[in-house]
Amino acid sequence: MAKIITEHHCKEVLLRKNPAYIFDSYQIGPFKEESRGGLIGLHYTLRIYYTYRNEKQTIQFFVKTLNDHSRTMFEISKNLLFFEKEKLFFTSLLAKYENIGINVSFAPKGYLCEDNAVILEDLTLSGFKLFSKKRSLDIEHCQACLTLLAQFHASSLLYDIWKSKTSGIRYNLLNEHPYILEDLIYSGGDTDGTRYMEKSVEGLIALTELEFGDGTTLENMKNMFDLSDSSDDGDLCCVLLHGDLWTNNFLHKYDGDRIIESKLIDFQTIRYGPPCLDVLQFIYSNTRKSLRDRHSNDLINFYYQKLDEIFEERSLCIGDYLPKKQFFDTCEIFKLRVKLQAVIDRCLTGVPDQTHNNIPSDENEFNDFLFVDRAKYYIENYTTNPMYKELISEDLRELKDMLPSLKCN
Repeated sequence: MAKIITEHHCKEVLLRKNPAYIFDSYQIGPFKEESRGGLIGLHYTLRIYYTYRNEKQTIQFFVKTLNDHSRTMFEISKNLLFFEKEKLFFTSLLAKYENIGINVSFAPKGYLCEDNAVILEDLTLSGFKLFSKKRSLDIEHCQACLTLLAQFHASSLLYDIWKSKTSGIRYNLLNEHPYILEDLIYSGGDTDGTRYMEKSVEGLIALTELEFGDGTTLENMKNMFDLSDSSDDGDLCCVLLHGDLWTNNFLHKYDGDRIIESKLIDFQTIRYGPPCLDVLQFIYSNTRKSLRDRHSNDLINFYYQKLDEIFEERSLCIGDYLPKKQFFDTCEIFKLRVKLQAVIDRCLTGVPDQTHNNIPSDENEFNDFLFVDRAKYYIENYTTNPMYKELISEDLRELKDMLPSLKCN
């Protein structure tokens, strides 16, 4: 860690906070909220000691670095451009948005992205905390998260619109940053992302065989699963997508039980595509079927209303860029693809923290988990953990019910 965060970095951060701050020293320690510890990244607390107006003071930040404790994870992160994506977001895009008056309060403030390390404001100091991953989101939390998602999507769409008007040429972020905003997980080809997905689908099929006694249905789905880049979605309205919208990537501040503010975090998988992909992924990944059956359409409509409100504040009409019918139609078109992706993700995120924490400690076992035999880890949790089995069983049965809507060639 000492090789990643240096005195130079700390001085750069202080300079951006206030040029009058005089650096004294710094200290790095583990980030105390263990559930924020990452498989992809390592998390730390950075304290910088400085002098201002002859007084000794301290300021604290949150630091995320690539996981150099695991050679396998480090190489995957480099190959899939996780750091480059986050660096683009915090050092370039947010500044461009703010320069034209776009609200970026949905994200934490970024202070430095260098040498595989991201230094951000420590939101825990302001009272932000995670919603327990052991619980599924209720309506209030869903609405808070979808409000953030609408703000996040609107920021890139508004920037595209502004850039197009000022340049006189149709513009989008993907054209300017095609390499970084490419989807390397679902785009196919010989990548770590593709190999990861192949083992994910194999694990899902193994669980399906346990649940139904027959993996044929999911084997067919494996062949039909569209791994194409979302940038190939024709003339659909596209935005910057988050791509990893599970519970741990939202932080909330509360007054008692009431949510008063929320933040969206972890932008290491950003890519470009139709907003429905994020909206559906969020709903399918963080709620139970009982809530989806009653409120899915309401939540989709809530998201669109929030987009509409953001555009109205700038005297624009969201319908001119993303007609409501087109948005709902794309939600219907993509729901099976996104549901499959969400079930694949939930097979992993639903695994207890203890299992996640133990796997990376052995490099060979970690490589086995990622690229050789993921199924055995899923099966072990399915057969020994009742909560995991209940969640996965519910998702698999919902997915099976959706399969008749798939039109096979």
